Amino acid sequence: KPQGYGKITLLYVSGSLRTFMANLQEITPEEMLVHKKNVYRMLEVLLCNYSDLNILYKTFMGIDLSNDPITEILSEYFDQGRVKLINTPPIELVPEVDIAFFDMISTGFAEAIQIGVPTLVYANKFDYELASNEGKTINDELENCGIVFYDTESGIKSFERIVNDLNGFQQASKEPIRRFQEAVAYPVSKNEFL
Repeated sequence: KPQGYGKITLLYVSGSLRTFMANLQEITPEEMLVHKKNVYRMLEVLLCNYSDLNILYKTFMGIDLSNDPITEILSEYFDQGRVKLINTPPIELVPEVDIAFFDMISTGFAEAIQIGVPTLVYANKFDYELASNEGKTINDELENCGIVFYDTESGIKSFERIVNDLNGFQQASKEPIRRFQEAVAYPVSKNEFL
């Protein structure tokens, strides 16, 4: 829809923002906070550049906003009603929005691409480094087509590609999405599963 059709609705499904580590192999709370701030600053640039953009923000399950800087960084847009905090399950909203947005590759990401909504992920290199070799290859393919990115400038370019050339974005991402689905989202055949 984005190409010249008026308002753009982006659903941002946030990953966890913990104040402690659940285990010693995950990203530190301090590094995650820096990542989140980078994500929010990118969204701020998009909101500034696209007056027709509205964001639905879904916090990570069970996480409140007490340590989340989104309300501070995007306060102007919360006040304008262009960023709204929601409690609706994301799976219900994904089919209704123009763009699904995540700050990590997650189950929600897999669901969004399966539904077929244009999807973006502002990922962090920490998670990339934890991936297997096959996972890194798939992440690289998702990065090359613009779905996954690791910096604001690349994210803005990906967003603009969806807005200005949705068909091109979808064509470029078709094969990387298929590879992701085969490797991660569908690890066994339907016959083996049933």
